[in-house]
Amino acid sequence: MLAGGKTVLIQKGGYQAKFVSVGGGMCALTYKGRNIALPHDPDEVPLAHLGKILLPWPNRIKNAAYEFEGVTYTLPVTEARTGSASHGLTAWKEWQIEDLTESSVLLTTMVTAVAGYPFTLKAFVCYSLTDDGLHCTISAVNVGSKAAPYGVGQHPYITCDGEVLDNCTLTFPCSELFEVDEKMCPVKLAPAAASGLDFTAERSLKDVKIDHAYKNPGGECCVSLKGNGLEVCMYTKAPYIQLFTAEKLKRAGLAVEPMSCPANAFNSKTDLIVLKPGDSHSLSYRISAREI
Repeated sequence: MLAGGKTVLIQKGGYQAKFVSVGGGMCALTYKGRNIALPHDPDEVPLAHLGKILLPWPNRIKNAAYEFEGVTYTLPVTEARTGSASHGLTAWKEWQIEDLTESSVLLTTMVTAVAGYPFTLKAFVCYSLTDDGLHCTISAVNVGSKAAPYGVGQHPYITCDGEVLDNCTLTFPCSELFEVDEKMCPVKLAPAAASGLDFTAERSLKDVKIDHAYKNPGGECCVSLKGNGLEVCMYTKAPYIQLFTAEKLKRAGLAVEPMSCPANAFNSKTDLIVLKPGDSHSLSYRISAREI
């Protein structure tokens, strides 16, 4: 068995995508044979949560502890430098392949109750390819007997076939981002321009470092990365989008993480979802590309 578990391949038109059952993650996405998401070897543990699903919370829970309905819960620290519980419980779990066609795949997993998260969810991810790119919908339903705090995201890195970000431009309509504290948790919303990180007009990423969550102003948001003869776009209605310039990965791609809530929502309660028994939630995005 590979480190990434089972591997599946889907294709449609000029697009081809590969997924691993561990983490329900995307390990490759190409357009006309060129990488538009950073790939990783299915037989490796990828750096920086490359392509993984982040559920039942995206990003960090500060000090790996939170309070919900009057009870304080403690989670294992998974990010030593900040002392946080980071990116949920499913990134390294085995997901089951429930349905597979030439152009789509459905995977599921159970989030079983543990001491720091004593709630039970069933999670689903559906990937499908069409002539306009990769469509992804991540869903979860509370199959337990009590209300559960919940958030979700995913960690793809879009790329212009591996071109270093310093040679790329970014356009992005979100004009507000979260300033963060020393533990990389949000402090307040602020104009992105105040940090020099406003991309509402197309601009170069040369020497620009980003590791911030932006607030979607509403509706469908398009993140456009251009370089190396390609434009790669992510479209999403997610209320928050984390951008990260992937210094760990030699700036070969840009993490674009659609999220239902910002980091530390289990403590701040900012857009925290509470799933009552039987309730469900879905988050969707699309990645497409064109030659320029």
